[in-house]
Amino acid sequence: PTRNKTYTELLEAESHVGGDEAGLAEFILVGLQIEDQQYVNDSPHQDLANSDSRELIKKKKSDDNLESNRSSLVQLLQTWRCQQHLLFPLLQPLPLIDEDHPEKTMLNLPLSYNKQQRGDLNLSAASEVEKKLRRACAYDALWELQILVPGDLWGKNMAALHKTGDSTWKEPWFWWIGKPDGISEKNWGTEWDHVHWFRERAGIERLTEEVELLEEEFRRMIKSFTVMASVWDELAS
Repeated sequence: PTRNKTYTELLEAESHVGGDEAGLAEFILVGLQIEDQQYVNDSPHQDLANSDSRELIKKKKSDDNLESNRSSLVQLLQTWRCQQHLLFPLLQPLPLIDEDHPEKTMLNLPLSYNKQQRGDLNLSAASEVEKKLRRACAYDALWELQILVPGDLWGKNMAALHKTGDSTWKEPWFWWIGKPDGISEKNWGTEWDHVHWFRERAGIERLTEEVELLEEEFRRMIKSFTVMASVWDELAS
């Protein structure tokens, strides 16, 4: 479930439900985008005491755009905060926007409260929307990152003999990417088990063919040696 797909599904659901849930998906999505921008703006302030000259030059270039980024972030925060007041009046008073360092401003998104607080502040529906969007963003990040360790790239050598422990090996994480909602891990695992089953069956068929070829070669060698023995007997007599 990508972020765009999840967002579209949430908008479609809102169009059918309406009421208090209208506008939640757009509001939460903008909030997550602001959160990302806050992280980007805050990154140049990391400790670079031990950095080399190239990193310092890179920091200088990023600082040149920092003020303009902060100005646009403040405007975005002001608009978003007004909408937050309208959607969640029980949240007031909300933290003030730090115009000098907007990346430090607390957003007070629904999932920043515990379960009891979300119920008291009427944030339950919004927290579910945020949860779905964050999960979709995580899938997008995994898809872009796709870290593979050597163990994940392991593949069964069909020419090698089976050894102890082969049956306990677990499939790497990328086999689970794209699992549709509503399907259990067991049922989804059965889907990709089909791939491995056909691969193993093809390996067995190749091994069976090798055995049949060897057996046929032995039969033909025996027949050939028998004929040659008869020829040598005739020549000897």
